[in-house]
Amino acid sequence: MFDLRQLPGGISYDAASGRVTAPPATSLWDLHQTLAASGRGIPTGICPTVGAAGHALGGGLGSQSRHAGLLSDTLTSATVVLPSGQAVTASAAENPDLLWALRGGGGGNFGVTTSLTFATFPIADADVVNVHFPTESFAQALVGWQNWLRTADRSSWALADSTTDATGTHCRILATCPAGSGNNVASAVASAVGVQPTGTDVQTFNYLDLVKYLAGNMNPAPLAYVGGSDVFPTINAGAAQRIAAAVNAFPPGAGRMLAIMHTLEGALGTVAPGATAFPWRGYSALVQWYIEPSGPPSTVTSWLSTAHQAVQPYSAGGYVNYVEAGQSPARYFGQNLAKLSAVRQKYDPGRVMFSGLNY
Repeated sequence: MFDLRQLPGGISYDAASGRVTAPPATSLWDLHQTLAASGRGIPTGICPTVGAAGHALGGGLGSQSRHAGLLSDTLTSATVVLPSGQAVTASAAENPDLLWALRGGGGGNFGVTTSLTFATFPIADADVVNVHFPTESFAQALVGWQNWLRTADRSSWALADSTTDATGTHCRILATCPAGSGNNVASAVASAVGVQPTGTDVQTFNYLDLVKYLAGNMNPAPLAYVGGSDVFPTINAGAAQRIAAAVNAFPPGAGRMLAIMHTLEGALGTVAPGATAFPWRGYSALVQWYIEPSGPPSTVTSWLSTAHQAVQPYSAGGYVNYVEAGQSPARYFGQNLAKLSAVRQKYDPGRVMFSGLNY
C-alpha cells in the first residue's frame, strides 16, 4: 500500500490547452475548486473526498457523464512508475496500450500512477430537480427514468434511487439540467414515469454549489460501508421489478441502504467498447448497492448476495470502482479482460502489483 498524498506538484491548469494536471491523491473537490476559478470542470462522481486516480482509473461516472463522458475518457496522459522502477508516460504518442488500460482498467494493476492530465469543459449554472414517488412505484420509476433519459438532451442527467433508513423507504429521481429548464424537466420526468409524484422541488446552483449539493444530498456523513454493483443492458419491466424486489428484501434495522441507478447512456455510451478498458459501452445502466450497516456486516453482505441473485438474469457484470471481494475479473472487464491481461504482462511481468483483482 502506498500513501501518495505527499507527492509534489499540486494542481496545474493550462488555459491554452484546457487541460489540468494533478497528483493521484488530489481530491475531486480540490480539482473542482481549482477549475471553477477558470470556468472549467471535469466529469466526476458525487463524493468529493475521493482521489482523482482512484476515480478515473476505474472509469469515473458522475452527473456530467451524459455530455462529457467518463473521467477516464478525458484522461489524455499519465505518468506511471512501473514495478521495474522506470517512470514512463502513457499517452496517445507514448505507450498507448498503457493509456488504454489506465482508462477504466482499475487502479494498482500496472504500476504506481504519479500524475494525471485531463481535458476539461466549460461550466455553467444548473437546475437540480427532485421528483419523489410512492415507495411502491420504484420499479415503474426505473423504467420511466430510463425512457426519459433516452430522449433527453445530453445537457441533462438523472439518477434514480431508493433509500431505506430509520425513517422508512424513499423513492425519487434526481435530475440536473441547464438553469431555467428545471420545471420542464420535472414535468417530463413525471410524465415518463406515469405516476403522480408525492413531491417535487427545483433549485438553481452555480457549478461549485452543485458539486456540494450532490455530495451532501447523497452521502452527508460517510461511514464504513458495504457496496457492490450490477450492470444492465436495458432496464425493462423485468429488471426493474427484480431491483425493486431486492430493495424490499433489505432486512429491517440492518442499517442505511441506497440502491442508486446510474445511467450509462449519452456521451460515455458512444465510445466503442474496445476503445478503452472500460467495457460497458452500449449498456443502459448500473445499480450501486450501498449499505452502512448498523449491526454485524455479515447481515448486509448476505443481503448483497441476495440482491445479486435477484437481478442475475438481467445483470451483465459489475463496475470495478465498486469492486467486491471474491469476484472474477471477467465480471468487471468482460470482453476487455484478455487485452488487459496482456498489457499487465507487458508492464508488470513479475506480477508485483496486486489490487485484489488478479488478472
